[in-house]
Amino acid sequence: MQAVGGSVFAAKTYTPAIPSYDAALAVVDFNGDGKPDLLWAEPRGAGILPGNGDGTFQPSRNIASGTGIACQHPVAIGDFNRDGKLDIAPGQQQPLN
Repeated sequence: MQAVGGSVFAAKTYTPAIPSYDAALAVVDFNGDGKPDLLWAEPRGAGILPGNGDGTFQPSRNIASGTGIACQHPVAIGDFNRDGKLDIAPGQQQPLN
């Protein structure tokens, strides 16, 4: 996936029998400009790439820094504080042992 200002995720190679870990992606108009934005979350953190409306995105604006722990980062999106604006609730699942 390519975005204006760089790639969203760097290519990764996994050795067989070593588990890979998921990242979360969501497409929502977070800034209310009528253009889809891209939310990403993975072990290194989370951010939003504002959409240009033509399938390209502006550079990522980081919203959280990660722990560096290889684990899934689920996200929930909703108006949790009832102010009429979308909120993001990133989660962190501990890796299975």
